[in-house]
Amino acid sequence: MIKRFRPWVRPEDVLAELEHSQAVANLGLPVPQVGGLVERAGALAIAFERIDGGTMLEASAGKPRRFARLGADLGRLHARLHEAAVGASVAFPELRERLREKVSRARSLPEHLRHRFLAQLDRLPAGDRLCHGDFHPENVLSAEDRRVIIDWVDAAVGDPLADVARTVVLIEGGPLPERWMDRVRIRRRRAAFLRGYLRTYFRCSARPRSELDGWLPLVAAARLSEVDGTHAEALLGYLAGA
Repeated sequence: MIKRFRPWVRPEDVLAELEHSQAVANLGLPVPQVGGLVERAGALAIAFERIDGGTMLEASAGKPRRFARLGADLGRLHARLHEAAVGASVAFPELRERLREKVSRARSLPEHLRHRFLAQLDRLPAGDRLCHGDFHPENVLSAEDRRVIIDWVDAAVGDPLADVARTVVLIEGGPLPERWMDRVRIRRRRAAFLRGYLRTYFRCSARPRSELDGWLPLVAAARLSEVDGTHAEALLGYLAGA
């Protein structure tokens, strides 16, 4: 399997993903084995082990009763990931500093919230665990009897609950369809998925669930640096209710 990158992705970012992917494979986590750098159409790409299977999101299509169970599977896998001790051989970015940079450049974030979240960030733990940085159902492949985590470009070292908050914000803070009935249906599915995910994650980890609350609005604010339009509006609405 060859992973190609968008034209705007810098070569140094491709190399960073290669290094991160090799490092997490060496930790024994359920990830594709890395073949190395290749060139496709004059650009750098990465060769990975071929995984025959769809994403966890695809596995849930048309099966709404399975959302809670799939969420539980995701929570169990995320807790396992956070048990990994990161060695000094790979210089993973520091997650808290990455969040600081994103909050600082989130243009749609009101200034009073920016100052509040930056000050709050200093009071939250730095952490020393491996964090995926973008852990959601589309970055987990279902292959026969195993789950495989892909897309390690945003991997970092930090507090696992910041990583959990990212998952929650990606699922709960996304835009909704315009039709009222469609909005209700999507909200119910998201809620079922997150109930299974959070219940299982905190059952598997030693952290109290209350410690997640400090990370959620901050991670949503950082997410604003990545989106615009209706997606940004949805996140601002999520922040207003957080």
